[in-house]
Amino acid sequence: MLVENGSSEYVIVLGSNATATEQKAATELQKYIKAISGAKLSVVTDNSAVADKEIIVGHTTREGNHSFNREELGEEGFVVKRARIFF
Repeated sequence: MLVENGSSEYVIVLGSNATATEQKAATELQKYIKAISGAKLSVVTDNSAVADKEIIVGHTTREGNHSFNREELGEEGFVVKRARIFF
C-alpha cells in the first residue's frame, strides 16, 4: 500500500543534482498524493539513507540493476516499476 489511513511509509527521492523539472515533478507528486489520500510524503535526496519504500523521481543513485533506456522516454515519459533492491 502506498497510503493507508492517511499515512505512508514511502518517501520521494530526488537526485542530489535534480533538475528544476525533476524537482517540480517531485513536489507535484507530493501535492497530489496528499490531495488524494491525506498523506504528505517527504521529499529527500539520494544523499539520504536508503528507505525501505521509495518513489524515485529523475536521475538518482538508486537505480541499481533496474535501469532503462531514458532516451526512449523522451521529455515527458515515465516508467513505473516495483522493485526490491538490497544495498
